[in-house]
Amino acid sequence: MAPLTGHRVRPLLDESRGTLRAWLGERRETWREDASNADKRIGRNLVRIEILPRLAELNPGAEAALARAARIQRLDAGLLEHLAEGEAARLLLQEADGTVRFSMSALQKVPQALARRVVRLALLRVDAGRTPGWDETEAVLACRSHRLELGPVCLELFGDLAVLSNRARVRDRRAPAQALAVALTIPGSAGHPEGRWTVDARGPLPRTEALLPQEDGTPPTKEAARVVVDAAAVGRHLTIRSWEPGDRVEPLGLGGRKKLQDVFVDRKVPVDERSDVPVVVAADGRIVWVAGHVLGEPFRVTPHSEAVVVLSLRR
Repeated sequence: MAPLTGHRVRPLLDESRGTLRAWLGERRETWREDASNADKRIGRNLVRIEILPRLAELNPGAEAALARAARIQRLDAGLLEHLAEGEAARLLLQEADGTVRFSMSALQKVPQALARRVVRLALLRVDAGRTPGWDETEAVLACRSHRLELGPVCLELFGDLAVLSNRARVRDRRAPAQALAVALTIPGSAGHPEGRWTVDARGPLPRTEALLPQEDGTPPTKEAARVVVDAAAVGRHLTIRSWEPGDRVEPLGLGGRKKLQDVFVDRKVPVDERSDVPVVVAADGRIVWVAGHVLGEPFRVTPHSEAVVVLSLRR
């Protein structure tokens, strides 16, 4: 307990009970004794009634020494909190939905006393309704598994990237996206109803008029926002939707099918971002393009392709 906490001021905190009682007695003032102060089932009362008197028998200055140590630790803690807030501003990236991201390797370079406090600040940003304890901060610092659940908070590791999120908020954020299905006619454009992304389709074009980065079999990078596909394979009508459990795709160059969930894990897409990834689907239900990530092998452009369609992602 501190003499000053926010708008609360405790001017008599450093005075002993004996001093206060004597002062009131000299002035013939009465006071009220809270009956709960004598209840030794309450830990702080047990310390005051039994333990502190025993310490005073061993060392008459024990109580003053403890109070002095508390003052010193309070000042030290204040400095550490100030430094931790600076490190948090540098290390933590907070999204609008309350998700917090940070680099585990960067956090591990911070002195441990500060790192614990940075983690505590991160947990508070994700779930301000709970005060994180020692076990939770230590669990985050020691985490090496892909996923760790801490009550309503979830920690996910994607290589060096750590993502802290509130599972309830993530569920709320995902709910509208799961039912999303937008028609895309070629040529044309289709966008997310909340403006999160737009997919443009240009074509059909003669094969010679488009750059064809997929002809060498090299999958597009994570940052790829444009692909060229075989016009005959995709047809004129596509659907853009959110990913669904059980989705499978035939990634370019893999030589087989793969769960879309595994694609997201491999490409380090945080759970709370997956519902915002547009999935472009052909009329027969096959995945043409997981926008920005992988192209479906059956839709690649080959030397036999006569016409192509250019798909572009804008955010």
